[in-house]
Parts: sequence; structure tokens; C-alpha cells
Amino acid sequence: MQLLRARNARFTLRSEPDFRHDPSVLLVNTTGELRDWYSTATVVIVGKSFYGKGGQNPVEPILASKPVVVGPHMENFQYIVDELRKAGGIVQLHSADALVSTLADLLRNPSAASIANALASPDKTTYRSVRPPRYGAPMAQVETVRGPVPADSLGTTLMHEHVFVLTEEVRQNYPGGWDEEVRIDDAVAKLTALAARGCQAIADPTVLGLGRNIARVQRVAARVPLHIIAATGLYTYNEVPQYFRFRLPGSRGIDPMAQMFIGDITEGISGTGVRAAFLKCAIDDQGLTPGVERVMRAVGRAHAETGAPITVHTDPHSGSGRVAIRVLREEHADLTKVVLGHSGDSTDLDYLAELADAGCLLGMDRFGLNLLTPFEERVGTVAALCERGYAGSMVLSHDFACYTDWFPDGSIAQFAPSWHFEHLFDEVLPALRERGVTQDQLDAMLVGNPRRYFTA
Repeated sequence: MQLLRARNARFTLRSEPDFRHDPSVLLVNTTGELRDWYSTATVVIVGKSFYGKGGQNPVEPILASKPVVVGPHMENFQYIVDELRKAGGIVQLHSADALVSTLADLLRNPSAASIANALASPDKTTYRSVRPPRYGAPMAQVETVRGPVPADSLGTTLMHEHVFVLTEEVRQNYPGGWDEEVRIDDAVAKLTALAARGCQAIADPTVLGLGRNIARVQRVAARVPLHIIAATGLYTYNEVPQYFRFRLPGSRGIDPMAQMFIGDITEGISGTGVRAAFLKCAIDDQGLTPGVERVMRAVGRAHAETGAPITVHTDPHSGSGRVAIRVLREEHADLTKVVLGHSGDSTDLDYLAELADAGCLLGMDRFGLNLLTPFEERVGTVAALCERGYAGSMVLSHDFACYTDWFPDGSIAQFAPSWHFEHLFDEVLPALRERGVTQDQLDAMLVGNPRRYFTA
């Protein structure tokens, strides 16, 4: 305002009741309306870019199909600017001196907006990266615990299984009956038996909060004849761990949590050399708590930075899949790269079709947990969705673990005797075939959809 007054410019504040009269300058000092103002603009000049403040994010005006002008100081977003400049979708000036003439040219030729139109997604809710993903679309290989493998070698893939789920702090301080070698040998035996049923890969969404220990999983992976695909993310239904409470976004606006996830994908996990291939977050019946929202948005940001796909633990009975879609859309996620886990706990075909129609994959991934949803209902739901044409929108799994300390030893066999790795092959697939599910549909759910999730 001081600058405007010094130049004797006529201006009005957006917050003033009579802001609609015809000033030379409308100074917007309200919040929540930025996208609306982008939509009305002819040309957008990105703030904080003509003096040493690092600039602002230019993606939103690009998505609004507007020609965008930035100054020399875009340090916080230079990688985006560089890619847009290569495509001719942004103008970067080296000083403010050229601003007037550049604006005059753009105002005379508003068809320059067509450049931005070419870059922006026709569907503003779907992410289209302006930065080449460091992982993902399209790629010939998928990262596994043993290293990258050709995507076609994944074969039959169970999309939600765990090697170990542990309350690691308790295990370290009260090891009780834990025997590292015994547990590793047991995991090798169980996964070898799974491979013998025809499974060639599992996606293991064990992340922070579930006791992830990649070095331990590496020892298992070295001895089993199937691929194990590792994840990054954080599992919570409510608050974030205390570690993150006072570690907040810095000057570039990037949550350090997201930076950790990005590092796991691009550099590797804990010095093991193993790169995470997908992201994991959760939203249960507690809903979108501040902690859950922070994690989900950090996952969305890491997805936007890397292209790595996302798996979300959801509670279909509370409709939390809808909330996940909304938040991830706001983070410009590509919903075709999102699995909404535990969708198979629901028998509400309309709800499931709604999620699939949004582009997401449905995780029909708790086969064997008949205590939550009976076997016949789980199988019937998948068969009914296949009949409706949704075989291309489902993946199958158990959400089983070689070992978990969530339950007392021996108790799983009592309350969920069918909850084991072989259940899908021995009982579920025959039952689906009996209900008219074709081999092509089974191949889509077990082979094609997982491969597309990791590579498309």
C-alpha cells in the first residue's frame, strides 16, 4: 500500500464494502479466493519473484490456463519454472525493467494462454506433473526390496500384505519371546509357500507407525522367490508422532514429513539402498483429524513430487474413502494412482462404484478376516462389481502379516482361522470363478491393475 500511495495510484482493498468501483488497482487482502481471482485474470504475475524472496508457486495460475510471468527470484520453485519454460508455458524476466513491455505484449495477445492450456489438465482435480517424476509414469522398472525389476516381471501381485507389523518401541524394550532368527525363518517359510501358490510379488505397506525395518525385510527378501515392494508414509488414525509436532514446514512451505517420504522414494530408506515404490497413509472412523490430514497432505505432496502411487487405509463404514479423495484431489493427486484400502470390508455397491468412478482402485484386501465381513459377502461383492464392469478397478489381497505383535501369539488361528496367505488362492479364487468371474477379470485384478498402478 505504501508503494501504491507513493505512486498516487488509485486502489481499493478487497475487504472494503465498495471494492467493486473502478480503481486502477484492486488490492486483495482476503483469503480463500485466490483461484477465483486467477480465473478472472488475463495475465498473472507471480509475487515475491522480483526481489529476493524466492517466489510463489506458479502451478495454480498455470492450471487456471493463464499466461504467467515471473521475476528472477524463483528459487523456491525454480525447478517448476525451468520445466514450464522448456514447454513455453511461462515467461521469466531477469529484471523488473522488462515487465511493462512484456505485459503489454501479453495483453495484446491473450492467445498466449493457450500455452498454459496445453500444460494444464482438462480436469483440474487431477494431478498432471509439470516436473518429470523422479519415480513413476511411465517406467519400465519397479523398485523392490531386492532392487529394481522389470514391471512385467511382477506377475500375480497381492497389493496389501505385510512381512512384519510390530510395535517396535515395545519390542526393543520388552523383547519377550521375540527371536529374530526364528521370525525371519518363519517369514521365509510363509512367503515361500505363498510363491508356490503362484504369487510373484507383494506390496508391503508397512510404514512408520507399523514398525518398518527394511534391513530386516531385506534378510527375508534375499531368501524368497517373490518380489517385496516397500512403502513410505506414516500410519496414524489421529495424532502425528511427537517427533513431528514442532517440525513444521520451512520457508519453502514443504513439510519435513513430506521431505522424508520423498527421500525414501528418490534416495533410499535408512541407508539400505532400498527405495520405496509407493506411499501409505490412513483415515479411519475418527475422521480427518489434524494429524491425519497433515500426513495425508504430506503423502499427496510426495506423490506430486515423485509420481509414486498411494495406498490409503480407509474405513468404508464411515465413508472415509470419500474424504481421502477430496483431500488428495486438493493436493492435485492423480486418483488413478490411489488404492483405497479395505474397501472390501463394505458390501455397499453404490459406495464402491462411486469411489471407482472417481478413478481410484478398490482394495478388496482383507480376505480371511471374516469376523469383519463374512466370506460370502466379500466374494459376492467382488463378483457383483465384476458383473458391473469394475474388474479394472479392484485389487485383491489379505492384509495378512508373517508376524504381528498386535495380537497374542496363537490367537489369530482362533478368531480368524482363514486369515493366511494361501486363502486367496485356495478358497477365494475358486469361489469367484463359481460366481462367474472370468480368468480375464481375475488377471486384471491380480496382474494388470497392480502393474498399471506402479507403472502407468
